[in-house]
Amino acid sequence: MRRKWLAAVAAAALMGTVGVVTAGGSGASTPKASFTGSPINIGLTYVCNAAQPPSVCEMAPSAQAAAKYFNSTGGAKTADGKSHELSVVVCNNENDRTKTADCGRQFVDAKVTFATGGAVNADEIVPVLGAAGIAYFNPTPLGTGTVEGGADNSFLLGSTLSLFQGLVQQLAKAGNKEIAIVAQGAGTAIAGLTKKIAADNGAQTTLVEVAQTNPNWAQAAEQASSADVIMTVADKYGTKAFLDAAVAAGKKTPVTSVIGIVGDALVQSTGGKDSPLFGQISTGYFPPVPDKAWADYRAAMKKYSPKTLQEPSSQSMFMSVQLGNEVIKTIASDPSAANFLTAANAMTDIPTLGGKLPSGLSFQKPVGLYPRQFNNTFWGDLKISATQVVNAKGASFLPVPALS
Repeated sequence: MRRKWLAAVAAAALMGTVGVVTAGGSGASTPKASFTGSPINIGLTYVCNAAQPPSVCEMAPSAQAAAKYFNSTGGAKTADGKSHELSVVVCNNENDRTKTADCGRQFVDAKVTFATGGAVNADEIVPVLGAAGIAYFNPTPLGTGTVEGGADNSFLLGSTLSLFQGLVQQLAKAGNKEIAIVAQGAGTAIAGLTKKIAADNGAQTTLVEVAQTNPNWAQAAEQASSADVIMTVADKYGTKAFLDAAVAAGKKTPVTSVIGIVGDALVQSTGGKDSPLFGQISTGYFPPVPDKAWADYRAAMKKYSPKTLQEPSSQSMFMSVQLGNEVIKTIASDPSAANFLTAANAMTDIPTLGGKLPSGLSFQKPVGLYPRQFNNTFWGDLKISATQVVNAKGASFLPVPALS
């Protein structure tokens, strides 16, 4: 049964290159709503061919379901109070350079307000959209070049690096002038990639590198202890070894890291309220699809695309449409592509999305590697406690993805 369904999904995705889905389109019906403003088109490019996993093909039905879901609750709203119906212009780029560029041209012709999705050949579509002043929201960076996040119209919606970027920013804002970064392997690059973030907030980072073979954690603890705060960029086992060495040497310098490296067991095994971790700022990775924080996403998929695989590529499409709606809220009246791009560049914080996420948290744009990055991955300002990893109720956290 599953095999037949996957074949059907792939066949449906490959039927025709472009499709526009509105609230009244095919599939599950959407309650009729009265829209008072002009309709909004969203461009969606995605990769769907035999070489791609089925979940990537489902970026299209997921985005369409998201549009239907938000239309059912009144559509996107501009600052003048008008409501706008969302439509999705779908273009399967099939991992082909020519077709990827053509997707961009079709979005320009359709006068989309913004585009989203994923393209391995992002260097073909981003410039086409940029020449027309159209923003590209990229929650699933697939390209191998530097255009994603680097072009003036390209916005990343998260990355593993942003966890550490965000944490350095928060530590500096909290008044820590000297931040020692204890790191191994690929993690050593974090010290350099966060220097500007620290400097912009009146602090500096110093790298304490620890060998991956025969690491000397005691030496690292000695070198890092003169800082105001220590941030580890190692796995949870390396961080535990470092903490043990620091505690054994009587070092009192506060230690922190990101959720996935720091966990309940680590806090408790290093002393609970007496742990160097206790009371420190931390940051968390966005919760997985089954988490109750994503109740609205699951409800949308169940109603409007019930056979969609609820995996990160699908989840990211819902989030991208939702994030676009938040940008549109700040536009005075006309949700044109030019006005959208201006509004997106002007925003620094967007409320964290999801049905039941902890209050007071935001998508943030840390200054640094990607200036146009809406950072869904980074949740700050979270506090490590003795009995619970952070003081954020309502969501759980995944381990941090590898930096490589």
